[in-house]
Amino acid sequence: MSDGDLVLSGGGTVMVETDTVFAQMQLMRRVQAEANGWQARLARICELQTSPAPQWVHGTVGAAVMRAEGAVESIQGDSGDLADRLARAAEAYGLVERGRANVGRIVGEEIGWRLGAALGQLPPVQMLLLWAAAIVAGGLAVQSVGVLVNGGPRFTKVGEDPRPRPPASAPTVRLDPRLLTSTAFVSALRVVMSSLDDVQAGALHMPLALSRLLGEGGAGVRGTKSVAREAVMAGSSVGVLQNSPVIVTRWGGAVPVLAPDTLEEVAARIPKAEADRPQVRIEKYGDPQHPAWGVYVPGTVEWSPVTATEPWDITSNLQAVAGGQPASAQAVALAMRQAGIRPGDPVIFAGHSQGGAVVQLIAADEEFNAKAVVTFGAPEGNVPVPQGVSEVAVEHTNDLVPALTGMGGVGGAESVGDRLIVRREAFHNEPIPTDEPLPAHSMSAYTDTARAMDRSTESRLTGFATLLTTTLGAGLGAGTGLGAGAGSGAGASSGAGSVTRWKGERLVPSPVGRAR
Repeated sequence: MSDGDLVLSGGGTVMVETDTVFAQMQLMRRVQAEANGWQARLARICELQTSPAPQWVHGTVGAAVMRAEGAVESIQGDSGDLADRLARAAEAYGLVERGRANVGRIVGEEIGWRLGAALGQLPPVQMLLLWAAAIVAGGLAVQSVGVLVNGGPRFTKVGEDPRPRPPASAPTVRLDPRLLTSTAFVSALRVVMSSLDDVQAGALHMPLALSRLLGEGGAGVRGTKSVAREAVMAGSSVGVLQNSPVIVTRWGGAVPVLAPDTLEEVAARIPKAEADRPQVRIEKYGDPQHPAWGVYVPGTVEWSPVTATEPWDITSNLQAVAGGQPASAQAVALAMRQAGIRPGDPVIFAGHSQGGAVVQLIAADEEFNAKAVVTFGAPEGNVPVPQGVSEVAVEHTNDLVPALTGMGGVGGAESVGDRLIVRREAFHNEPIPTDEPLPAHSMSAYTDTARAMDRSTESRLTGFATLLTTTLGAGLGAGTGLGAGAGSGAGASSGAGSVTRWKGERLVPSPVGRAR
């Protein structure tokens, strides 16, 4: 397969293959089913013959039916055999991928635990100094990610104007995006992030076997989720990474909008992560008695560990990974309530980066009637959405953000419910842009991948797209593989609706002790 292909995994199976191979397998199954139907029809025709089969001669209807039966039987057998071969190949590839992931996890566990065990031999004073250095290094790493994603640090103090400031005149270090936009780097990062709990286990003299039993490859008690939870607790104790209540404000009035009829349009409607701008886009379709809604959520805006007024910050990132209630998720839920979304109203969620983690958490909470969730470049998490909710996670294999949560459970995020994972290498056979710090994580790159998904004829992708358009009442996606039948069914509207935008803000203590 080509690295630029769409590679599908999860969805309740162990199979991993390109969308093209899956589409061919599904086509062969349909051919096999049609052949079965024709076999039954031909058998009924044979029953109408008055003479027995041995008396059929060339040129008679009975002989023609017999030849047709043989041809249909051959088609039935060949199509079924080809579909079985494709399925076995996809299962074998999936098992190889899982085996490779497990080997990487085991090696990372071993190295991480041994490193931690070596650190655990240090005297307590040196351990404290090393722990302090690790905290500083972690803070610098967080700031570095903020610089990479946003093109420069954007930290604010409480009470300070959150709008972008002119860049300082001091020289800055800028990493070449091509060094970070590689599948090898992302794969290595996954292993490193998955090994952090093993380093901690080794330092605490926990036996390696017990560490593995409790880790991501075992019971899942420890892992990036527990590390994030402990980081939040440690940060809160020293005045950083503190969660807080939020308020939301609607920006402007409702504006007319047409429902999206392609996945590309869905991706393009996710707001850009910008300071002092609304972070939530909510679209309403249908009549007042039977409305349907689309909710779009962006990624991280503020990268300072010191909690200010921006809910889309590094604190919310860690809270989301830790399985908590990040301020950004609180803001989205509050905006949905104020927009008038009722518990039974069907909702389509779409999110990028932190926004993807947020919409997964809200769908899992079950306060709202989530019908479908699509995420782009979101940190991989083990947040299972309720049964019956269709979920597609889109990732670039050279995007480091989904790798920040490590390897996930056994088999990775594919083990979470029926989540369908769509992976692709961004900029395959193309020059990697150098004017963006993390080009594979950009929403423009993911919009290109959504366009490729629209062109696919793979049944799970077309079915998901049909669900989106049917729920929101859009027409058929013209010229794409965007699910025949969209725009029909109960609850579908003409596709005309309205959009409102909402801005969340943290309520943090002011310098004089009053909330703002």
